[in-house]
Amino acid sequence: AGTVSGLQSLRGQKTLQSTQMGMLHATMYSGEVEVGTPPQKFNVLFDTGSGALLLPSLKCDDPACQGHRRYNASMSNTSMQIGWVDEPTTPLKAGDDRDVKSIQFAAGSASGELVRDRVCFRDLCTMGDFYTMTEESDEPFKWVEWDGVLGLGLPEVSDGKEFNIFNMFIGSRNMKKNVFSVYLGKRMTDEAEITFGDYRPERFEGKLLWTPVTTPGYWQFKVDDVTIGGKAMGYCNSTTGCQGVVDTGSSLLMMPDSILTQVHGVLKIDDNCTKMSSYPTLGFKIGGRNFELTAEDYLDKDATGCWEGMMASPDTGRGPLIILGMTFLRSYYTVFDMAEKQLGFATARQGSAPARDSPGSATVPLKMGRPS
Repeated sequence: AGTVSGLQSLRGQKTLQSTQMGMLHATMYSGEVEVGTPPQKFNVLFDTGSGALLLPSLKCDDPACQGHRRYNASMSNTSMQIGWVDEPTTPLKAGDDRDVKSIQFAAGSASGELVRDRVCFRDLCTMGDFYTMTEESDEPFKWVEWDGVLGLGLPEVSDGKEFNIFNMFIGSRNMKKNVFSVYLGKRMTDEAEITFGDYRPERFEGKLLWTPVTTPGYWQFKVDDVTIGGKAMGYCNSTTGCQGVVDTGSSLLMMPDSILTQVHGVLKIDDNCTKMSSYPTLGFKIGGRNFELTAEDYLDKDATGCWEGMMASPDTGRGPLIILGMTFLRSYYTVFDMAEKQLGFATARQGSAPARDSPGSATVPLKMGRPS
């Protein structure tokens, strides 16, 4: 299972920083997870568009693996080799055959073996199954700062409930709430974080708007319409709307080509963004509330040129989708409620808010960056 966007928009983007000419945005946010006993630390991309934990294995000799921390099963006294996906808690016997998981991304591939071990977000821990990659292509893995990917999609996109790490946390009954929440700072110096087991009201303005997941698997929901300059454009069906997905693994905002073409026609953005201050807001109406992005949110600009933080959405097999990636998440605090299958959105409150975790929650700081 790859991300909704197939990890296709990570490389070659610009790092978030303020410039005299405008702003450039980060293309990835990653944080630490601990695996095994004693714990082995890994820097992972938290990806709501996929449903598995992928870590490079000590057995992997590919350059993409060697440049990162690799999981060593022999150094963990809670590790158990798994033979088959449909026997997720049965240990592999010596000499037995085993499954090899192959994963295709938009730009690259990986394959690996099944393992069960202890996974921790700070003080929150559970047992879960995951994949240790014995082969990784250079694209995209060699060029990224993170070691692996931790999928946070709903269980329907996982190979089984034991392979959905957050679902295993829910089963462990050690979280305050069966949610996780994401806050992404806008500037390189801003804080960014993912909180497991709770959400932090000090990180957002007003009340959360809750909207149900329409098709379990991806974090998919109804978008009433696209707005430009605060005006509903009628790009979505007046009754059924459009289908949207929140994807923390995508650095961009994505829309079906038919909608994106119309958006371009209205925004009329020139190559150098010379009229940055006059470009209208671009918004998405969800549950009757308009969630707007300014030109500084959806554009990147420096002395060499200007780029849009949006592109046509890929074919996911689920019909046309509006994919709200980091471009959206930097402006809106988002809560992912796996137990109730709903999403909560609120305007992100910019500024510092040191984490004070309550029992049953864990806030993992995220670092911003871009592939080298």
